[in-house]
Amino acid sequence: MASSTDNWIADTVGDFIHSPIWSAPVRTFINANCLIFEYDDDDDNDTDERSEKSVILAEQKNIFTKYQRLVDALVTSLGKDLDLDENEVTKACQIPVPLDDSILSDERYEQLYSARDFDLFQNMMRKRNLILQLQALISLQLQWGLIKPGDTRDDLIVSLL
Repeated sequence: MASSTDNWIADTVGDFIHSPIWSAPVRTFINANCLIFEYDDDDDNDTDERSEKSVILAEQKNIFTKYQRLVDALVTSLGKDLDLDENEVTKACQIPVPLDDSILSDERYEQLYSARDFDLFQNMMRKRNLILQLQALISLQLQWGLIKPGDTRDDLIVSLL
C-alpha cells in the first residue's frame, strides 16, 4: 500500500503537469517537432525508401532524447522547488504497469509517460501532427469557402480549430 507521502507527491506531480509551467514548454516542443512523425505504410520494398525511413527514425529518436531532457529538467525543477525526495518524484513519474488506456486519455499524463517510452512518444507525436494537419485543412476549406463556418458545428471539428 502506498504511503500518504507517495500519494501527496503523486498528487503534486499531477497538479504540476496540469499547470502552465509544464504545458507551455511541453506543448511548444511537441508542436515544433511533430512534423517528422507521420502515419505511413510499412511497405519497405524499395532500398531507398528503407534508407530514408531509417534516417527519419534516427531523427525521431534524437527528438525523443531532447524530449526526455526537457521532461527531466521540468520534473527535477519541481522536486528542487518543493524540496522533494528525488527518488519519490521519479517514482511518481513512472509509467504504471499495466498501462491503462484510460490514463492516456489525459493528454498531460500521456506527455509525462511518453518521456519513458519511445513507442508511446511516437504515437503522441503522430497524433499531434495529424491534428495540426486537420486544423490546416479545415482553415483552408473555410478560407476558400469550401465549407461555411456553420458547417463546423461538429464538436470534433470545432475542438480542432
